[in-house]
Amino acid sequence: MVLAASNVGRHWGPVEGRLDARWTMAYAAGVGDDSPHYYDTDTHPQPVHPLYPVSPEWSLLITDVASDELWSLADAMRGVHATHDLTLHRSLHVGMEFSLTAAVVSLEQRTPGAYQVIRFDAHDADGRALWTSWMGTLFRGLGIDGLAVTLDAAEPIPAATEGSLSTCSTFDVTLTDAHIYGECARIWNPIHTDISVARQAGLDGVIFHGTAVLAKAVTQLSQRLGIEAPDIHRIACRFASPARPGDALSVRFGEPQVTGTGTRVAFEVTDSHGRAVLRDGLFWVH
Repeated sequence: MVLAASNVGRHWGPVEGRLDARWTMAYAAGVGDDSPHYYDTDTHPQPVHPLYPVSPEWSLLITDVASDELWSLADAMRGVHATHDLTLHRSLHVGMEFSLTAAVVSLEQRTPGAYQVIRFDAHDADGRALWTSWMGTLFRGLGIDGLAVTLDAAEPIPAATEGSLSTCSTFDVTLTDAHIYGECARIWNPIHTDISVARQAGLDGVIFHGTAVLAKAVTQLSQRLGIEAPDIHRIACRFASPARPGDALSVRFGEPQVTGTGTRVAFEVTDSHGRAVLRDGLFWVH
């Protein structure tokens, strides 16, 4: 199986949706974020965890895969999340209606497999931008049919200023975490929960969702630094290596840096052996 470079430029959607309290609260619970404002349905507007957009994006992605005769669900499940870059154009809150579209904007061959980037765009009922995501996926063992193509790319991530990193917190990855996150986020990919599928994809066992690691890191950094969800503007990272059940992960961060557009914080997540699980993490605060 190869990925066709001619797919770059293909788009699908829109799908219409609403930020529903049941599912936004479930997402926060799935990443262990117990901040009371995510669960207070008497609060108006009730804020939404900043990583929640990955949930409707996955639903849109799988809908497209299921309708594509040339692209089987089994092939799609070989994909491993490699990069993520999310810009929140407006603060998200429960009750917001959105229209979500997706487009393949880049494809290239890398040593482990084919690397594809999909851009997601969400707008509200008045056509105003809500969020834009750039999801990079590595399809292990697959090639590309044709030359590398890039039609669009996210704004480059500025390099973080050199400096020491401080440990923010640690958390364990348990055997049940992927099941809980997958159901709460409505992101079902059996490489996270089914060992036989994970091995067929070239992995040595199930792996924890990259977006779950990212969401947990953002949660713990926000709580440590006193940052509220509505203030977060952009979150970006690279997933360096997968986290697995039994891993003890450490969230480490640098000194917040004031820029012309706000404050940015560099962070990373490492395992108990010092191996990077998430690197080049940056998030911006208004």
